[in-house]
Amino acid sequence: MSWNYRIVKRVYPDHVVDGKPYEDFGLYEVYYDENGVPDKLLSVPRQIVCDDMDGITWTYEKFGEAIRKPVLNYEDIGSDE
Repeated sequence: MSWNYRIVKRVYPDHVVDGKPYEDFGLYEVYYDENGVPDKLLSVPRQIVCDDMDGITWTYEKFGEAIRKPVLNYEDIGSDE
């Protein structure tokens, strides 16, 4: 199973703001099935907490890769909740 960081849009249909369902975007760890299809994500968006600066640098580089990829929709992917 492979994974990477991806930007995921989540819509809250029961939380209406200015006549529209509220939505937000977060950076998640997304896991893929054997066909490369996103099938699971961690239920909480990522924060950057590492035990050294190399870890911080690596994570920021991976976050940058995520920003350049298409946004995924939360409801299209199962979560670990």
